[in-house]
Amino acid sequence: MPPHTEIHPWNRLVWENLVAKSESGRKAHAFLLCGPKGLGKSLLAEAYAYFVLVDNDQEQDSSAASDLFVAGTHPDLHVLMSEASVDDEADSLFAKFAARYMEVRGTRKPKQVISVAQVRMLGQSIISTTAKQGSRVVILPDASAMNANAANSLLKSLEEPPGDTVFLLISDKPESLPATIRSRCTSIYFKTPNSEISQNWLREAVTSEVGQPEIENVEELLAFAGGAPLLALMLHQSGDRDRHSKLLRQLCDVLVGKMTPLSAAKLWHKEAPELIIQLTQRLFSDLIRCRVSEHAEPAFYRAQKQWLHRQGKRLNSQKLFLMWHQTQKAAQLMAGTSDQLLIIESLAFDLANAGKIN
Repeated sequence: MPPHTEIHPWNRLVWENLVAKSESGRKAHAFLLCGPKGLGKSLLAEAYAYFVLVDNDQEQDSSAASDLFVAGTHPDLHVLMSEASVDDEADSLFAKFAARYMEVRGTRKPKQVISVAQVRMLGQSIISTTAKQGSRVVILPDASAMNANAANSLLKSLEEPPGDTVFLLISDKPESLPATIRSRCTSIYFKTPNSEISQNWLREAVTSEVGQPEIENVEELLAFAGGAPLLALMLHQSGDRDRHSKLLRQLCDVLVGKMTPLSAAKLWHKEAPELIIQLTQRLFSDLIRCRVSEHAEPAFYRAQKQWLHRQGKRLNSQKLFLMWHQTQKAAQLMAGTSDQLLIIESLAFDLANAGKIN
């Protein structure tokens, strides 16, 4: 396992199954690691790549192989990421490996998608090394970032995997991947751990960080993060929870008519369109829960419990469910190449309409 890499307690069974299959020779050639953000999918993929290429490699000196892995230069680990993701995560291990598959950019803006050119470069690189002994691992930390042509190109490699190659595709939104890609992979679903495991881990993680303030309400923070411990820790460390709370207030203001959908959409498009969709999904999940039962506990926004129950009682059930489905549709469109501003504007007007009583 890479130095300083942790298999989180809620992922240990997944890890043990992967290792057992690999050691018995029953490993699949492609895995789809899917589930909500903040559960450690990428960290587990990194650990598995290290296990295959360093711990389990009898052909190379383990110390030298480990040094290459940690430096981001191991020749048998291949990573595909969008240009924008490589820029945003420049110091990460995956970004170092992904740099070898970057197109010549010049002065243009970084692409938000994994292109077909990158997938073809990957294919050529793997084919050129098929005569070598040992395994190869290919990781896509955000497989949903592939455009349609890239996915079609990768499908060829999945259908006829070269040599001893393992593909690890990771996605928070597996439904956005083509069915042909999903069908060629063994899916591994990461589920949010129970509250006790999450709270204990989060408290311990914060305590071990020098200079980090204590979490005032661990249960509430976890709920705000959708039960994902790593996302909760990130929100706490970065202070992003305040930013999320501000956006949530704006969503609520549009819903009750205190903010116009057009002005909100302009702000949200500049801020973080995908985050807005996620927050809206969670808001309406809570509103539906509160509409169905006056004793329901919100799943995400527990600090707004009283407001959610008032609005859930006031709003039309049909509109609540329709709005939730609209957020699902918006998330799918956002994963494609559609106009993001248009998607956010449409969502804002749908939100305002859902708040009207008629």
